[in-house]
Amino acid sequence: MLPELIQKHNRLFAVTPKDAESAYRPLPETPLEQIFTYREYRRISSGQTFTWKGKCYMPKPAPGLPRWEPKSVVEVRVGILDGQVWLWEQGRAWACVETPAVETPPKMAPQKEARLAPPRKPGADHPWRKPFSSTYNVAQLRASRQEGSASSLSQASVGTFFGFLDANLKRTFPL
Repeated sequence: MLPELIQKHNRLFAVTPKDAESAYRPLPETPLEQIFTYREYRRISSGQTFTWKGKCYMPKPAPGLPRWEPKSVVEVRVGILDGQVWLWEQGRAWACVETPAVETPPKMAPQKEARLAPPRKPGADHPWRKPFSSTYNVAQLRASRQEGSASSLSQASVGTFFGFLDANLKRTFPL
């Protein structure tokens, strides 16, 4: 069926050429393996290497091999048929070889820096948070002093001191 279709197509659309010579341009001097390639741009590292698909490559030593500046961008071509890697620079192809990747030492886990503990606040039920008059029952001390049942001098002096302090606090810090 296909040969019949081709003959019919050629009968309907065939045109005789003006020149009998080939209309194709001649092949360039560059080998076809370097033309039919995947093309990508890569950065050159300080060791004249570059990476492609997780592997590290460098140009094979050859006479006239240029030295590239680190971080310069170059064109990398990878052959479709054979997988050969080429470094392409100013119309010249430099064959590349795979090099062993430099092993980086494992990263250490970051150590926590020693810091001072934040100052602690006393809880809501801590005596420091209670007013002075509720912590020491001043009313009981006054009552015991007025009754005259102070059993010792120290208890009487304590009651007097707290009474004085309570009166001054109320005068200084009125609520």
